[in-house]
Amino acid sequence: MICSISGEPVKEPVVSPKSGAIFEKKHIINYISTSGTDPITDEPLTEDELITIKTTENSSTIAPPQLPTSSNTSIPALLSTFQNEWDALVLEMFTLRKQLNRAREELSIALYKQDAAINVAAKAIRERDEAKEALEMLTSSLSVRDEPMNDVIEDSKEDNSVNKMQELEKITNARDELFKVHKSQKVKFPFDVDTVVKLELTNKKDVFESEKVSQYSYNKNIKTIVGVCENSIIKQSFIDGVTSYFETAKPELAAISNNGVIAAVSSNIVTFSTTESSIPLTGEPKQIIPHSSLDIFIIITDKNWMVVNTKCALVTHNIVLSSAALHYDGEILAAQVDSEIQLFSIISGDQLGKFSVGYNNVVKIEFASNGYWLLVLSVEKSTSLIQIFDLRKGTEAHKLDFNDTVLNFIIDPTTSALLTFTKKMYTISRYTKKTKSWSQGEPENLDASFNPTHIELCTTVSDILDNNPIEVFTVDLKKNSLVYSEISK
Repeated sequence: MICSISGEPVKEPVVSPKSGAIFEKKHIINYISTSGTDPITDEPLTEDELITIKTTENSSTIAPPQLPTSSNTSIPALLSTFQNEWDALVLEMFTLRKQLNRAREELSIALYKQDAAINVAAKAIRERDEAKEALEMLTSSLSVRDEPMNDVIEDSKEDNSVNKMQELEKITNARDELFKVHKSQKVKFPFDVDTVVKLELTNKKDVFESEKVSQYSYNKNIKTIVGVCENSIIKQSFIDGVTSYFETAKPELAAISNNGVIAAVSSNIVTFSTTESSIPLTGEPKQIIPHSSLDIFIIITDKNWMVVNTKCALVTHNIVLSSAALHYDGEILAAQVDSEIQLFSIISGDQLGKFSVGYNNVVKIEFASNGYWLLVLSVEKSTSLIQIFDLRKGTEAHKLDFNDTVLNFIIDPTTSALLTFTKKMYTISRYTKKTKSWSQGEPENLDASFNPTHIELCTTVSDILDNNPIEVFTVDLKKNSLVYSEISK
């Protein structure tokens, strides 16, 4: 039998009831006297609990003591001292071995945790680099011109107390933040690609009370619609149902930002619902586009386009744009210029790229929520074409031809379904990511209450993450009503 402490054969073997290990009696007694625990399990142990192991066949026989040999009779005291020192050394070595094993275990755990932390940090750095690379591809790959546009004109009438450069820098910061948000939002179409889907009428709702509204603008991010009345702008929230008015004389156009700020144009002057400031225009207003997160608006006129905040015009560019759309990240403006679709930075005014369109009559321009598709609808007589351009590559990625006059289209937040509307029909085209191709569905009859020129997408990416259906509504300005439909099986 071998002692679990010294590793030597035992002379007086005892066993611990706590661990079941065998020890030399003197070694275990010395250990208990100093620690009071079992050397193996560290459980409390007393000398009385030790169990003596009998090694003789006849337990009554007492072995005679061994006589000292001639080699140690002369120095018994010295040998006793050496024996005591050896016993102490054995205990110390055993304790050190236990501590060494425990240290090895702790070191292994620490190294494992360190490796895990390094992996997490490496993954975070890799995702950050991928995000930066994607953002750079979105801007730099669009053939940004080195020379600045020479058509930027200064407006000496602006309030000199406003630091315009700082305001424009806010657009850059907002772009980076919006890019992170949109990249983190991964959504899927609620139906698989083989499921046949349709538009199903779900609800009707009154809007604008009894006001006579000539124009409207809808912001799906805050579920709020504004209407242009004779001497005011009516604002109606679909979240809390509150209706309010922004008084302004004979307004022509209006739009509302994600922060609830209304910009309205009256007699070629832009006013805002939150300030007393007014900004004069040098041309007839055509379109107001709110920024994706800031209280900044792009004003399109028949002579130029401007970037304004609620206090002053930040910059004006002498380029005539027809229809325009702003990217979800809030910097890239896509607009028709003559027979092309051109991309501009609203910060610098530089042209970032351009695309050729199928027909000169461009009906609608819209960015997809995936961040890298630009959809353009153009028509000629009774034929229509929707082109999908890839901003990363600067090329046409897809196109869909229609043998009818398409009046409007909606691209859903998952960029998996494209709804196109003619005067009496609608078609749902589906995108298959695996094959990277679009398949056109069969034309279906459009409900008689639907006005295809006034159709709005209600659903956002956040709505889909909350498991809400994909909804659209049409606005009837004659009856002051909304007709809702959702995509269903």
